[in-house]
Amino acid sequence: MNKKQMQYVSTIPLILLISLFIGCDADIEDKKLPPPTVAQSTITLPDRRLTDAERNKWIADYRSFGGPTTVELEVIRLINIVRANHNLSQVARDDALMMAARFYAQQARDLRGLGYRGGHNFGPYATDQSATHGASANVAAAFGGRLRWNGGNWYSSGNLSAEYLVNGWMDSEGHRRYIVSPEHRFIGVGHFPGGISYMYLSNQSSR
Repeated sequence: MNKKQMQYVSTIPLILLISLFIGCDADIEDKKLPPPTVAQSTITLPDRRLTDAERNKWIADYRSFGGPTTVELEVIRLINIVRANHNLSQVARDDALMMAARFYAQQARDLRGLGYRGGHNFGPYATDQSATHGASANVAAAFGGRLRWNGGNWYSSGNLSAEYLVNGWMDSEGHRRYIVSPEHRFIGVGHFPGGISYMYLSNQSSR
């Protein structure tokens, strides 16, 4: 093999490496993956309701990890753009509902696994299984969140971008109705990679 042939062969790994990076970028765009993974609480969620001490530790972890993520905050910003386009007032971030939504998303990941599909009434916070949103309402209450009958809560599984989530919710008649409801004033959003993305809307502040 002469010198020119050796130089040609030596460029093959570099070309392959560049191709892999290009392929990864395209894959990330296609799957609409969010920024870096959310830091997790040190508590492994048990299949029972948390004790007060465990809940308080989970809250301390949530705050120490920085509280709301960029994805969660971007969802709120986009929701408010939608509401402005419908001549509606902005919804304000509610800290208790933010924590409840993140906890609910983590619970779905830990207790239902990556195959989570549908059903808002499961796990240790569930009421009877015939209810529709028992678990989500009970999680909100456990973190001090206040919901009434018109409080909307739903999920979208996977590691998705804020734009993807909001567009998907707006494409669903039921979810869209909650987002553009003039009664809602407060919002909580929880995104947990590998689990679900969850939102609460309420006409009552948790303060």
